[in-house]
Amino acid sequence: PTISSVTAPVNGTYSLGENLDFSVNYSENVDISGTPRLEIFLDTGGYVYADYISGTGSSTLVFRLNIVSGLRDSNGIALTLSIDLNGGAILDSFAGNSANLNFSDPGTTLVLVDGVEPSVTAATASADSTYKITDNIDFTLSFSELVNITGTPRLTINLDSGIVYADYVSGSGSSNIVFRYIVITNDLDTDGLFLNGTIDLNSGTIQSGNGNDSTLTFSQPSTSGLLIDGIEPIISSVTAPSDDAYMIGENLDFTVSFNDTVLVTGAPRLSIVLDSGIVYADYLSGSNSANLIFRYTVSNLENDINGIALNTTIDLNGATIKDSNANNATLTFSDPGTASIFVDGIQPSISSV
Repeated sequence: PTISSVTAPVNGTYSLGENLDFSVNYSENVDISGTPRLEIFLDTGGYVYADYISGTGSSTLVFRLNIVSGLRDSNGIALTLSIDLNGGAILDSFAGNSANLNFSDPGTTLVLVDGVEPSVTAATASADSTYKITDNIDFTLSFSELVNITGTPRLTINLDSGIVYADYVSGSGSSNIVFRYIVITNDLDTDGLFLNGTIDLNSGTIQSGNGNDSTLTFSQPSTSGLLIDGIEPIISSVTAPSDDAYMIGENLDFTVSFNDTVLVTGAPRLSIVLDSGIVYADYLSGSNSANLIFRYTVSNLENDINGIALNTTIDLNGATIKDSNANNATLTFSDPGTASIFVDGIQPSISSV
């Protein structure tokens, strides 16, 4: 029997897990024993084999190469133009004559192989700093080739306060993929966050242009200088003036105590409801400490005989109250009790002589 033709796989790029099937067509029916094979040379610098899989008793034999990790040929595979019996036999079905093993090149210059998975070659993180609420922390993973992203893969971050995730935000179709975490309230890490060195696909995919899944592990970048302060300063107490009746020119000082040092810009104030109307205790001092002083000075015609009422939210009045990492302070507080604080700004007048 002689080989009349060999049919190669359709031109294209074959990826991990895909098969290259070759059909060897004989002049008559042949019987196969063992596992004959076709020898294929790849750019990877060595030979691989398409093993016989079916066709005994017929005139068409099928040989298959399954693409496994590491195989690559970008210039077109090359076939050795003779079947390697590999200890087997190909005989005609009628008389048992040994078959001819040589064949003409079927043309495989456009049959390409990509069995190499993309891999992460480098990982970089945002600059060392302390990140506050709403700040972005970005991580860039550089891959060995262009990759396409579907879904929202993510990176796992261990903080002192718990596990959070940096979600994929950009880079599909390139070799540099950006993941981002946005700091939220109550996040905290004082000794450097820890980045898990394996991408969490989170039901998404990261693949090469030929559909090979990327490897997911990477060497962690240095993150010992990436600190997080997502703790807002809160008001722990408010101390009101002593119970008394306050006259024109006298001061009512309120001390607002925070659980952390705060910095003040501008002139925040406390709103006070009197019988005669609303007045304000303006910020006086305390920036860069945990205790802020607000002062109201009684003016003429201001009056309250039932006990002043304090609005339990600081009025920023265009100002800011932040911690050292620029987190905005919470502004609400519990009523300190002002029912026995009175205001008498009414001067006696002569009603008649």
